[in-house]
Amino acid sequence: MQKVAPVVDILFIILLICMSFSCSNKDVEAPLTLFATPTTLSELPAQGGEVTFAVTTNAPKWEYTLSSDWLTEKAQTDTSLILKVSANPTDNQRITTITFGLSSLPNAKQSILLSQAKAQMPKADLIDLVFKTDGTADNIASESIKVTTLKGDGLCTAYNTTYNRHIARFKHTGTTISSGYYKIDYSSNQKLKEAIADGHTMETFCLLETDTPLPDQEIKMFSTHEGGGTGFLVGNHARNNSFVFLPHIGSGYVWTNSGVSPEKGRYYHIVGVWNKEEGKAFIYVDGVLKATENTQGNFNFPAATCQWFGIGADASPGGGETPWQGEVAIARLYDRPLIAKEIELLWNELKDLQPELNGIHITEISLTPKQVLQEGEYIIRGKGFKSGDKIKLESTSCAENIYICDGHITENHVTITIPKGFTSGEYRFFVVRDEKEMDLGFTTLKVVNKLPKKPKVIAHRGYWTTGSPQNSVAALKKAQEIGVYGAEFDLWITKDGKIVINHDDSINNLKIEEATFNQLKDIALRKGEMLSTLEDFLEQGKKDPSTRLILEIKTHKNAANNHRIVTETQKLVQASGIADQVEYIAFNIEICKKMLELQPDATVAYLGGACPPQQLNELGLHMDYYIETIRANKSWVAQMQDLGKTVNVWTVNTPGELAEMIELGVDFITTDYPELATLLIKNH
Repeated sequence: MQKVAPVVDILFIILLICMSFSCSNKDVEAPLTLFATPTTLSELPAQGGEVTFAVTTNAPKWEYTLSSDWLTEKAQTDTSLILKVSANPTDNQRITTITFGLSSLPNAKQSILLSQAKAQMPKADLIDLVFKTDGTADNIASESIKVTTLKGDGLCTAYNTTYNRHIARFKHTGTTISSGYYKIDYSSNQKLKEAIADGHTMETFCLLETDTPLPDQEIKMFSTHEGGGTGFLVGNHARNNSFVFLPHIGSGYVWTNSGVSPEKGRYYHIVGVWNKEEGKAFIYVDGVLKATENTQGNFNFPAATCQWFGIGADASPGGGETPWQGEVAIARLYDRPLIAKEIELLWNELKDLQPELNGIHITEISLTPKQVLQEGEYIIRGKGFKSGDKIKLESTSCAENIYICDGHITENHVTITIPKGFTSGEYRFFVVRDEKEMDLGFTTLKVVNKLPKKPKVIAHRGYWTTGSPQNSVAALKKAQEIGVYGAEFDLWITKDGKIVINHDDSINNLKIEEATFNQLKDIALRKGEMLSTLEDFLEQGKKDPSTRLILEIKTHKNAANNHRIVTETQKLVQASGIADQVEYIAFNIEICKKMLELQPDATVAYLGGACPPQQLNELGLHMDYYIETIRANKSWVAQMQDLGKTVNVWTVNTPGELAEMIELGVDFITTDYPELATLLIKNH
């Protein structure tokens, strides 16, 4: 909990206000005078700054001396003096003297006593989020800067007794999300923009709940990035999975890398400072300065559609991206660069807070919204459950709905039986152990009479998120090894009629359908993998008949090439002898129709999202639509199934999205994380 520093207003002590001197020189008719006064009478702030003196004199020359090195000259004229004041690194108020005088009268002096405050606990004046029991958040720093909660299955809050505050828990995977994070839009807030642009400090207290290294991705807990902006992230493997403060200054991003790679399940206090005047960016981890980078130029804001801070995900035009996987307890933004002593004070307030020795400590908690049966089972994931633990469920909308359930404990989860008479709704879960409780968060449970059937998993472009190249034979092998229903791949035809596997229409600046296979065959992917052909995939497919090959026939530049690839694909599949192991998908409806014409018993699904169930059924096609299309037309799932056709949804990556599609009862789920999907389906 942040403490508020007391307001101190100690006046400068002026020992001599005015001096009048006489001179024996007969040519001087008026006495020499000197009067110096500071333009402010307040105590100098701990973070430093400037102090200006107005000097009034009729002497041709005046001078000054300083008694401390924390004051230095910035500028001097005949009538003024500006001194730079360094930050106070001590725990005490400090006092110094500046003495003015005339060179012609060395014994005549005017001394002014200056005091500088000791560092106080800083107060965030732009953003200071307080997470609430209902999953929303308030910005207590400023009423004019609003926070929006985009509720979703990947977000919940829980009360943390160690830190005496609600924390936000984010359960996201993949690269983009449409819900389950907080958003602070500043696109029309000129005051906030000006505050950021002349120097700022960001602070977070966060916990990562996923294993590192993160091979090919970065994840962000508090940021506003998209061609500009500022914020924090945990870098990808190339950046050692370290905490990074990343403001966009001058010509580009300033990668202020702490070198600290977070341990799973441990809280870290991260502070990033951009000091425009000094031309430096700093990052502190747990009160210690870890990196300093030089900066030059002005602050650059993100693209117009991305001028918002995301907590739990980064800003992007279509929603959240690079989402966080873990907890956030603090998210603050200050309109000035904090000094090292202030950052030390912030850390001191947290560092001695330790979990109660005899308390309840459950980690890696996951609550999944789902349909349940009365007297059926529900699984709560987490580590630290003990024999004898009970689970209390409290309705968030009806205080009378409280259920106490016995738990069957295993190493990584607890299973409860949904009580008879249980009603649908949002429930907060607690572990009850002896006389103590721990808040686990909340989720929604819907009571049904019959559970939906479990969908099958398709690995999108193979199983590549463990390190294999996308659309590679290695990614197909990985998918076969984990036993998913199918692996999806993308097909293009070359100028000379060879079918190769690649997502984009070009590779190494060569348009595939305009190049010969000889120009493409030696192109290397990663980890020793080469650009593969359809024949390569069919050969690998023969080695495991249980894994279907889902072939996406890409839309080419003209109808002739579309016809060529359909014809050649069908010919190669028939020649391979595994036609019953192959299914086809395409965005182009004519490609789908042509494949059925050539092979009437083939399983062909349309990807485009434009056709309702009845139209697809009349064409003999199955449905394979983007998750947002399915969300907008949920009734299509049952309609397709009633017509005897299947529904696949793509690309479903987060636990929340996976749970949502499982609940909807789709037949297939295409995902970049097939093992995660398989696990969630198994335990749903």
